[in-house]
Amino acid sequence: MTLKALYIELYYGEYSYSERRKKLIEYIDNNENTPAELLELYPNYEPLLLSVIQIKDSEFSSNCLEAEILAAKFFLDVLADYKNGNLNPLKLCKIFSNLEKGFLDAPRGLENNIAYYPEWIGDLYDACDWCDETWTIENSPHLIDAIQHQINVIHGWLLKPI
Repeated sequence: MTLKALYIELYYGEYSYSERRKKLIEYIDNNENTPAELLELYPNYEPLLLSVIQIKDSEFSSNCLEAEILAAKFFLDVLADYKNGNLNPLKLCKIFSNLEKGFLDAPRGLENNIAYYPEWIGDLYDACDWCDETWTIENSPHLIDAIQHQINVIHGWLLKPI
């Protein structure tokens, strides 16, 4: 996993503090060239991670095209986790919402009167509408169909982003 991919996963994912810390420690343990700044795991890790990334790539941001491609790949993993029963509907829909908010109207050089909406986000919004803690995989079968459609949309988009 690259540092950028880790940043996107932590930025858009839904993780507790201990889960984020564990992911950061795993990254540090598995990468010899870990920037020294990451060895200090502050509770507010996002600006630190982004600043470390921007030392080498000043154009990188949470909603640049490269981040969007990484986010789409991350979301494929999230969708697979859901299909495998490793994620509940509420967490899935929260991650979807994070991604939608993060990339809605991202800077893509469009005219001022045109809002950018990521094609790969698809229409999962409708499937997640009104999702709450009472939803389970068993009582939300419509999500499986929507997820399979979403996976197909993401794969198609990754072949020709933007």
